[in-house]
Amino acid sequence: MRRFTVMIICALFLFGCANNGASSTSGLDDGVLTIGLECDYSPYNWTTTSKLKGKDAMEISGSQGYCEGYDISIAKLVAKELDVEVEVKKMTWDGLIPALNNGQIDLIVAGMSPTSERKESINFTDSYYEDNPKEVIVVRKDSKYVNATKLSDFNQASITAQQGTLQASLISQIDGVQSSALLPDYVSLIQSVKAKTIDGYIAEYAVASEHINANKDLVLVEFNENDGFVLSKEDTTIAMGVNKKDEKLLKEVNKALKSISNDAREKIMNEIIERADNND
Repeated sequence: MRRFTVMIICALFLFGCANNGASSTSGLDDGVLTIGLECDYSPYNWTTTSKLKGKDAMEISGSQGYCEGYDISIAKLVAKELDVEVEVKKMTWDGLIPALNNGQIDLIVAGMSPTSERKESINFTDSYYEDNPKEVIVVRKDSKYVNATKLSDFNQASITAQQGTLQASLISQIDGVQSSALLPDYVSLIQSVKAKTIDGYIAEYAVASEHINANKDLVLVEFNENDGFVLSKEDTTIAMGVNKKDEKLLKEVNKALKSISNDAREKIMNEIIERADNND
């Protein structure tokens, strides 16, 4: 009789463990949607010292600063549709996917493109912005490359980009380029150009424009359509990153994104770009 009782207890224990393993949790369960981003990628996101700078600016968790930009505005609309609060965590670009997979954040909302490589480790929502970004190269005003008009003009130039980004993958399109070590953020890239450690770095036009507005000794080099970088469809799409195990969140965020029209998205981006010109 005792043996039978023990067997029942063990069976119940195993059943309970199986249920625990099969049960799924979601970033929506606690009523707080924790998003991760750099807060350093204008116009998608940037850091400001005052919430008054933008109507959608949100306090950065564990910081006295605020984050605003297109990503924040869209995230707040999604959260409103899902009836949850938003928490903003600022982190390095390379730390975003690991943070998502280890549960530090629920969602990556950071102007990220859903590349095939990234899809191997995380899921992506439907697009929340599609653009035809113009990729440029930022150089010093006194650079010999300042009058360049095509990629081939950068033959033998020392060019780099931010690690883990689309721009890093574009370096190889420059024939004869002397690629330098990829750097962790745009602050490092700007400083390296100023110090003449590198000749230039690749950036999206909107981002580069903010850099040269704040650094008068830098300029950006643009290219004609047939003489510049070639981008794929996935390069021009921006989506939110979701943990592969959180199918509920993926479904609900996609549903919320459908409630934001393309016209509304364009209007938000235009307002953000105008405000970004005056960010601190």
